[in-house]
Amino acid sequence: EMLLELPQITTAIHLKSVESAITTSWGKDPWTEKQIVVDCCQNYRDSLVEAKKNISDVKITVSGDQITVFGPVVYNLQKLFYVGSDKADKEFLIGQNGEGQKKAFSDMARLGVFDPINLSGKQALIVGVGEEVEGTDLRPLVYHYFSINDVKGSYLIINTISKKLKDEFKKGMQNFFYPENPLIGDVIYSYNDITTYESKNSEGICFYRGLARLVPNLPIVINIEKPYAALEKKTKQDRD
Repeated sequence: EMLLELPQITTAIHLKSVESAITTSWGKDPWTEKQIVVDCCQNYRDSLVEAKKNISDVKITVSGDQITVFGPVVYNLQKLFYVGSDKADKEFLIGQNGEGQKKAFSDMARLGVFDPINLSGKQALIVGVGEEVEGTDLRPLVYHYFSINDVKGSYLIINTISKKLKDEFKKGMQNFFYPENPLIGDVIYSYNDITTYESKNSEGICFYRGLARLVPNLPIVINIEKPYAALEKKTKQDRD
């Protein structure tokens, strides 16, 4: 019923429900709304980069209490169940560990955001929360798989009343370097894969290998394209 309420869906057949070993108690502290948004958007960004499509083709809309992330690339939704990644040797992709989306699902539940919907091609997946494991406070994620009519591209659909989460999604793609990023102005200087740009806001932003890493509090954008050993040490512990 939840799927059939979506304009993209005309038919939906439940295939299976699988309880995950991942629970809503993953880690001491939940991610912030921004961390959740960055990871969700990063998966769409990486899929377009790998398919040699424009990152600007990722579209995010917030209508009322529904958030929709769209990308034109289709992928196997079973990837969202398993921990692990096939991106490790592809340095132009941000996600390397294959854990981030599972952590995002877990922490959305901890923030009271339930049943995110994933659509891709003829597949649909709703990630729910199961019953408490007896004798513990652990609640596993439950993956509900469906066969659907063929949808062009992929969608992440989240229903929430969280203004903070909705606001972060509205600017979600600003966390990645691409020419159409509205924060990036004209080139100031470029040397050895490091380029500086005018910033469209007063805080500025620094990108490393495609992802925003810090705010310099200066009206400048810095983009570092290639890996540097010192920076790799600081970023290698990223969840994804």
